[in-house]
Amino acid sequence: MQAIATRGRDPETSAAATPQTVAFYLLSLVAFSVAGFFTVKLYRAVTENGVLSSLVYPVFLVISMWTYVIHIDANYSYPYDMPSLAFFTAGLYFIYTRQFAPLVAVMALGTLNRETTLFLIGIYMLDAASRPIEDPHTPISERFDLKAIPWLRVFSLALLWLAIKVALVLHFAGNSNAENYNRVIENAFRLKLRLLPSLLNICAYLLPVVWIYRRRLTPIRFANYLYILPLWFAVMFYTGVILETRIYGELSAYVAVAVVLLLEDHVAEWRSSQKQTRGKISVRHQAMPEARVLLSEQEMVAK
Repeated sequence: MQAIATRGRDPETSAAATPQTVAFYLLSLVAFSVAGFFTVKLYRAVTENGVLSSLVYPVFLVISMWTYVIHIDANYSYPYDMPSLAFFTAGLYFIYTRQFAPLVAVMALGTLNRETTLFLIGIYMLDAASRPIEDPHTPISERFDLKAIPWLRVFSLALLWLAIKVALVLHFAGNSNAENYNRVIENAFRLKLRLLPSLLNICAYLLPVVWIYRRRLTPIRFANYLYILPLWFAVMFYTGVILETRIYGELSAYVAVAVVLLLEDHVAEWRSSQKQTRGKISVRHQAMPEARVLLSEQEMVAK
């Protein structure tokens, strides 16, 4: 938190503690605590056994701090970064637990903070359209049923987001729009092999790993949220700087939970293989006395 807060201080001021940085620090601390709280709640709602529950918060801490502190480019932070993480994480929890009224509240407050709440609408649609299947290897064409999407609720969330966005644009019409432009050409020139370590530095390099192993991620409804990534990348490629790790920061909680779930799957698989191995050894030990008896009987007959 201190590293984040000191990035927001006035570069012309030598003092580390100013009213601005103190407010920045307190806001970030409260928001990060809220994000951690909802990360743990999301994990508890998703996990089947909770055997690695103690890892959830440490993994979330590493991913989020890596995302917002270790920067290759754009080495600074904004006051809305941590609140955005908190709102988005709360939104994920309310989507998975299918609590629409709290989700509307998160959308309203979160959009006032940052417009990335738009992606929550896409995740809400993916959640609603997810079929109740159990095989994680089910192809994407069979995972969704568009008829299950509550379109009226989707439109209401979209209208809410749009109304707040338009109101903010009108209210701050006098502000400079120098940073609001099409960055597609700029980002295209950043797609270089030597910049690959920076380009893949998404959620402490773990989001690409989660995407690769998405076929092993369960529950499938939770795994389906990953299909928001193409839209996320396209939007950020247009309006963001793809070398900035913080443009994926809101996904820190999701990635943390997904990583722990994948580890739990690995632990369950390892335990199953251990049981099978012990079972085979036990069968062999049981068969050995019978073999000795049979051998003794054959020796007596021979005599």
